[in-house]
Order: sequence, then structure tokens, then C-alpha cells
Amino acid sequence: MNIEKSEFAIAIIGGGPNATYALDVLLREFYENSIPSKIKILVFEMTAEFGAGITHSTKTPDTAFLNRVAGQILLGAGEYY
Repeated sequence: MNIEKSEFAIAIIGGGPNATYALDVLLREFYENSIPSKIKILVFEMTAEFGAGITHSTKTPDTAFLNRVAGQILLGAGEYY
């Protein structure tokens, strides 16, 4: 992969819920601040299930799912929601 001088790359390791929220915040910041450079964003997720990650993968046994109280579940990233 060749990166031109006018662009930069960002790697996100893991594609679970937190990566989804991070990507949301990152793209919002780029949009709101009119970042002029070309940006290449790479997401590395070993389950190939972006948004689910290992935590909520369909391949995770039912006995391994996390229990969460409704107040701990966010519908988006950051304090905005």
C-alpha cells in the first residue's frame, strides 16, 4: 500500500462496537473540521463481522455473551447520546 504525501492512513484494530463508535466520532470530526487530506481508514477485525467483533460475534457460544444493564448500552458514540 502506497500512501501519497497528501493522504494519511489510520488503522483501527478490532471491529467491535467500540470500533464502530470510534469510527463514527472520527468521521464526524473530519467532516465538521473539513479535513482536506485524503484519508485511508483500515479496520482489522479477525472475525470478519464488523460491528459485532468477538464480543457479539455470531460464532460466540451463548454461554459467553455478556450481560449488560440497559443503562450501560449506548446508541452511539461519546457523551452526545
